[in-house]
Amino acid sequence: MAFVATQGATVVDQTTLMKKYLQFVAALTDVNTPDETKLKMMQEVSENFENVTSSPQYSTFLEHIIPRFLT
Repeated sequence: MAFVATQGATVVDQTTLMKKYLQFVAALTDVNTPDETKLKMMQEVSENFENVTSSPQYSTFLEHIIPRFLT
């Protein structure tokens, strides 16, 4: 989990990053995922927040994450 996108991330890098974060969404709502792992995942998302929000896949990310936190 040590992938850190640079500020000038390419579209391929952003796609890879967003796929990773979509996997995080599933793990965050899984009761079998340890809290420490969930914390580390969210810290990574937070550290790369600008890359997340500027990604072409951001709307897809929101479509997946919002319903999981509303249930």
